[in-house]
Amino acid sequence: AHLQVKNLAFCKQRVFEKTHVGYCASLINQAGVKFLLKLIEEEKEANVTSKDQKIEQKPELDKKIISSDIVCKCMSDRSTESPECKSCTMFELRAFTGVFVSAHTSVTFLAEVNLPEDKHMYRFAMIYPSGEILLKKCHREVFKSRYVFVTHTAKDQDIWIKTGLGLGFCQLRTKSPALTRLSPEVTYDVFVDCWSARHLLPKQAIEIKLTVPEFKDNYSKTSANRHELMKLSRSVWLNPHLQLDVQPPEVTLQEMNLISISMRNTSSEMVVLPTNNPLCYVTTLLSLDHVEVILKRKVKEQNQNSKAVITVI
Repeated sequence: AHLQVKNLAFCKQRVFEKTHVGYCASLINQAGVKFLLKLIEEEKEANVTSKDQKIEQKPELDKKIISSDIVCKCMSDRSTESPECKSCTMFELRAFTGVFVSAHTSVTFLAEVNLPEDKHMYRFAMIYPSGEILLKKCHREVFKSRYVFVTHTAKDQDIWIKTGLGLGFCQLRTKSPALTRLSPEVTYDVFVDCWSARHLLPKQAIEIKLTVPEFKDNYSKTSANRHELMKLSRSVWLNPHLQLDVQPPEVTLQEMNLISISMRNTSSEMVVLPTNNPLCYVTTLLSLDHVEVILKRKVKEQNQNSKAVITVI
């Protein structure tokens, strides 16, 4: 007979011939049948016990992992036109700071959403309007599990959005938007749009339409308005007598991805804007760094307001 023997010693052991290793008995009888049946039952019980232990020892789902059991189909939708889902939770959006929006313009600003802790692993959200505030439907990134940029477009009248005002709601998404996100490390050249005024009379202030060729080409292909919040800076080609009315230097891309700014000619001569050279440069502000800037700016304003109150008292 062939036997398998395990060596429990720390060194190699030799098994000599005619070494007694045990005994054997015939199973071809009634006692052998009972022994085999008992062995089979014990194996079945051992398998059942092993399965129960595996079920009991099944680890809990990591809260940072998005399980397929809790994900609705809408959550993987990357479109900016996806309708609201009736089966998914809606989270209210509130204005983080006060915002002024001029008539017939769009402004992108920071909103706040209170997400429960078990939803902090979601990085994107679909924005939906509600009530009188006409938010643009858009697919945006969620920063610090709490903040998201939203866009409001005013119609025929100016509107003042107060801090903490309810703006709409959002539903969470597991994937980034289909519209390619801009990198805050990339700078884009800004030119005068072909339909914009280019001549500024002495001491005159007029509205100028600017365009970014990459964004304009993207709009002609997709008809999608980015409404991106951008940082605007002067270029060396811009006449030093021209002043940009941008304080702070933040602008929102308008319809057709154009930039609309007020420009003033401070000289005593007429100035003609160049068409072949960039007037400005822009970089996106939809980033974590700018969220941090806004948070610090608000803390500074609150400190100044508290100092003013103490001085009055």
